Amino acid sequence: MRGNYRTRILEGRNLFDGRANITAVAELTKTDGLVGTTRPAYAADLGFLAPVVPPAKGQCCTTVLTPANSVPTVNFGGIPLVDDTLLAPAIGLTGSKVGVVNGANQTLAFGPSGTLQPYNTGTNTGNPIFASGGDGLRLSTVSNLLSPTERINVDTLMHFQLNDRVNIFGEGYFSETHATNLISQPAYNTNLFGKGGTVNGNFVVSINNPFLSPGDRASIQTALDNYAANLPKTAYTGVAAGAESTGLRSVEHQPVLCHARQHGSAKRAGNGHPDRGSRCDGTQWRLYLG
Repeated sequence: MRGNYRTRILEGRNLFDGRANITAVAELTKTDGLVGTTRPAYAADLGFLAPVVPPAKGQCCTTVLTPANSVPTVNFGGIPLVDDTLLAPAIGLTGSKVGVVNGANQTLAFGPSGTLQPYNTGTNTGNPIFASGGDGLRLSTVSNLLSPTERINVDTLMHFQLNDRVNIFGEGYFSETHATNLISQPAYNTNLFGKGGTVNGNFVVSINNPFLSPGDRASIQTALDNYAANLPKTAYTGVAAGAESTGLRSVEHQPVLCHARQHGSAKRAGNGHPDRGSRCDGTQWRLYLG
């Protein structure tokens, strides 16, 4: 915090042998904001989560203090998936099953440069949403502990006794207050909050998106083909990428696609946004990215 100062003044006077009185109050307050990551205790993201192996009935403990709580389902870059689902390793929805992986079987997500990079989902806990550590969203990074806050108050009280029967009173007030959050939790785009293509669901993007590098496009296409090989030929599915969008940063690199599967083989279909009338024969693929 860069500043934290407050000034308070209270002054009063009796005048004209006590027949008059004036009281003045003034306050000037200015503080600078404080975000969650600036306080080590808060930035530790501690939380009581269920253990991976629950205790026997009657034994301790159903929850344990867990450091570095994170949400692997969402991040700032976006996680490409092969269906309108979510990345949740704690319940079996791992990158190798519903996401995109590299040759080392590492889950991939979009990094700051807009290209796919290894994504650490952290250590599983007994909680289906929160993991420990990893690259997932940590709530301390989107928490505001103190607003910048500016405040000015001026109060004045006056009294004057003209005679035994006439008293004059006066009051004056002035106040100006400002409060602005430095950061707050954003809107999340994930299967947790809606179907793909809806306001809070995964984003739908084309595999022919020009921001995709050839290598990333090939990795996503391979994941889609592998996923499609295990689906019924008449199945409808999609590609999803859970992420969060904030007022501080927007996602610009958003992949994926419309894909046709015929006679057990995968073939690419035409371009165009799947929600705007483009069609594929057989299985239609969509990618949802936050």
